[in-house]
Amino acid sequence: MSNVFTEREADLVLTRGGLQLQFWHNPAQPGKEDQPRLYALKIENHSTETLSDIRIRYMITEVASPNYQARFCSATGDVLSDQVVIDSKDELAPGAHQYFTGKYWRRISNDGLTGPSSEVITYGFNVSFKRNCQEVKHCLSSCPTGYFFIVSKLNEYVADVRGSNTDACTPLISYPKNGSAGTDNQMWMFEPGPEGYLLIKSKLNGNVIDITGASTAPGAALISFPKNGGDGTDNQLWTLEPDGNGYFFISSKLNGNVMDIFSNSKEPGTALISYPRKSTGTSNQLWQLVPVGQG
Repeated sequence: MSNVFTEREADLVLTRGGLQLQFWHNPAQPGKEDQPRLYALKIENHSTETLSDIRIRYMITEVASPNYQARFCSATGDVLSDQVVIDSKDELAPGAHQYFTGKYWRRISNDGLTGPSSEVITYGFNVSFKRNCQEVKHCLSSCPTGYFFIVSKLNEYVADVRGSNTDACTPLISYPKNGSAGTDNQMWMFEPGPEGYLLIKSKLNGNVIDITGASTAPGAALISFPKNGGDGTDNQLWTLEPDGNGYFFISSKLNGNVMDIFSNSKEPGTALISYPRKSTGTSNQLWQLVPVGQG
């Protein structure tokens, strides 16, 4: 692997199900934003059992704009895809590792490949492998830093703690941003949780996004609630799943359901719920992360 990576710590380390992913990317140099950039991925078996049939799909997303998405390239710089799929046919014994390297370009639009890079980047990984002949699947994502507006693709409304109420169990709603700057009940921070999951914490009072009563039923309300214990519970843990166009599904560890605007409604004050991910008509389930101060 190139010294540009081995001489420093990984930009991202995620572990789930005994498989650790380490990811490095080489930011563009000033004046060379239109040049391909190097990336490297290391996978290592941290379990006590052999892993096989490892398949990894990953994307790099600049969260400030849905038009900014990494596009991966061949060694000659030819554009290939908005994502990379790695199929490792080799078995990975306990303690063993593999490296994968390549190049990517930053895309401004479907027709452009230049421009300065955002400081706010997330990495999304869909991982599957076999352990003891059983298939294991995980979705992992990096943890963006700072406060964000969580903006719906449906109508550009934001995730909001209703009425700026600081009480536990206050419902979350879809609502227009309050003024040009927004308010604390509309600003959210992502905190690393166990196994690569994320807690989504309100600036208003530090409460987190919670599926009420840990209900697995479709349509269960999302509320603001204090974090349960040191790491939070499954109904408070989430992962960001890129759609490939700069938006994310926000998926629950509890049952894989996603953050959803009830009934696809564009009305201010519509409830946010947990609902199974749809294959079509997903605008009410797709979200953009806009850093506070840039939205």
